[in-house]
Amino acid sequence: MSWNEAAAIPLVYSTVYGSLVEAGQLPFNPTPEERDTRSVLILGGSSGTGNVAIQLAKKMGLKVVTSCSGRNVEFVKSQGADEVCFTL
Repeated sequence: MSWNEAAAIPLVYSTVYGSLVEAGQLPFNPTPEERDTRSVLILGGSSGTGNVAIQLAKKMGLKVVTSCSGRNVEFVKSQGADEVCFTL
């Protein structure tokens, strides 16, 4: 991995964290009662940021619904997506 690629990792995670926790006001460490009570829609789940968003949202106990192209359905499911809306 190059230095430029490595430098992008915190940028992507801080973008996703800011969207889910700060803007979305979702608890980063939900209580057991809060887990699996909320859903999030992630557009473009197979993109770099979308992929990280799926993983972080699942760690936060959220149900994840995402969109992607038909060829990426299995990929986003392997990342943790619960439901996938796709185009052919």
